[in-house]
Amino acid sequence: MPKRILLWDWTCTKQCPGQLQQVPQGKQIIAVANWNAWTPAELKDRFPFIPQVRTPAQASGDEWSWIWNSNARTVMFLNEPERQPVSVEGAVRIWRSQMLPLRQQRHAKLIGPSPANDPTGNGWLERFMQQIGSDKPDFLGVHVYDTNVDNAKRYLESLWNKYHIPLVVTEIACIDRNYANVLRWTAAMTQWMDGTDWIHGYAFFGCMPHPADDFVSPAAQLMNSDGSFRDLMYKLMFDDPINSSDVEVAKGEGSMAYH
Repeated sequence: MPKRILLWDWTCTKQCPGQLQQVPQGKQIIAVANWNAWTPAELKDRFPFIPQVRTPAQASGDEWSWIWNSNARTVMFLNEPERQPVSVEGAVRIWRSQMLPLRQQRHAKLIGPSPANDPTGNGWLERFMQQIGSDKPDFLGVHVYDTNVDNAKRYLESLWNKYHIPLVVTEIACIDRNYANVLRWTAAMTQWMDGTDWIHGYAFFGCMPHPADDFVSPAAQLMNSDGSFRDLMYKLMFDDPINSSDVEVAKGEGSMAYH
């Protein structure tokens, strides 16, 4: 069963909304998220939308009303809270006052906070999980950025072994600067995650016309600056398994990332 979630950045909604209609239904993409509480108008109910309480600001006011009234089947909580920063105690208060009623009254499945995969993020998550006691999320939110397949697998396995809660990998990408290496890593990780029953879903970062920052790899971009999809995006939309030997150069200035 497909597990791939499309991360559709707000810049896509602003610059190239029509491209979302090029994402095929019934293939490998099963849902769309955009790190926000609002549903992209261009989604047009073609896929389930996963809103996010990205910061405490989305837990009140209009944005919270949008989430509460959205009938979303799944909702994400806090994106890299340790870097915002959001205190563990503050996150626990929002979890209990807002997120748990969302599950109890609106029957939404909850993806827990998604910290960065570093010691600070892991420490924040450990304290959060301790403080919420039995009020666990339905899914553990996880970010993975790496260049080594075995390291990435071990990290995900460590979280499963520690918490025994199914994982939704809410952001994942290879940060190698060479596309052939990115493709091999992506092919290996998708095949492994697809075959791992305690991984419920995963979202490759990310569909946007320009790299988000210098940390992410230009070679792992899913979209060119003109909004056209790159080779990796097509593979994630259509291919199971992904063929890591089939390296195609996407159109546009991004082709330099393939060398």
